[in-house]
Amino acid sequence: MQTFILLTRLIREEVHPSFTLRATAKEISIKIKEHLATVEWIANYSVIGPWDYLDIFTAPDLETAMKLSVLVRYYGGAHTEVWSAVAWHDFDKTIQELTATIKDSSSLRKRLQHYWSSLSGDDLQQDREHLIQTMAEKLNVSTQVIEKEIGEWQAGKSA
Repeated sequence: MQTFILLTRLIREEVHPSFTLRATAKEISIKIKEHLATVEWIANYSVIGPWDYLDIFTAPDLETAMKLSVLVRYYGGAHTEVWSAVAWHDFDKTIQELTATIKDSSSLRKRLQHYWSSLSGDDLQQDREHLIQTMAEKLNVSTQVIEKEIGEWQAGKSA
């Protein structure tokens, strides 16, 4: 399940002293349970600022979150905004993985440049496909990665 944040700003009579909020909230809750049984509420807050409410919920996908937003707009007479949210530890893990990928890519390029530069003229006369396959095996990557890196490296050298 994905986590989402729903911001809600009231626009109907709910902002006037009649305060029919409880009845409206109950009606919306019933409609959401009826139409979107997979949605799970995590937290609900009343906030000070341009929005009146901040709700945190989980849903299987963005489409379901959008449907929830539409139901709140339709039955609640409100403006809504939906944000996708990622827990900090998941975000941190993603950043660490991305950092490792970037470092690996940089390291691969350096190793590839070193290996390519070390080849003699006779070695370069070999069949290009065989050479790329050999480099891929030595560097433990796919031939597509080698071809892309060679192309970028050579383009950079000639520029």
